[in-house]
Amino acid sequence: MSTGDEIDRDKIRRYRDRADECRARAAEMHDPDARAGLIQVAENYERMADAIARALGHGTPSDSN
Repeated sequence: MSTGDEIDRDKIRRYRDRADECRARAAEMHDPDARAGLIQVAENYERMADAIARALGHGTPSDSN
C-alpha cells in the first residue's frame, strides 16, 4: 500500500513529466498564442510540483527531480 509521501512523490514526477510534454508540444506549435498557452500550462505544472516538493521538505525544486 502506498504512503502519502509516495503518492506525493508520484504526483511530483507526473506533474514534471506533463510540464515536459507541454514544452515539447509548444516547440512544435506555429501559432504564438497556442505556444504561449502551452508554456503557461507547463509552468503551472512545475509550480504544482514545486509546492508539493516544498511541503514534503525536499528543499529546492531541482532536488526533487
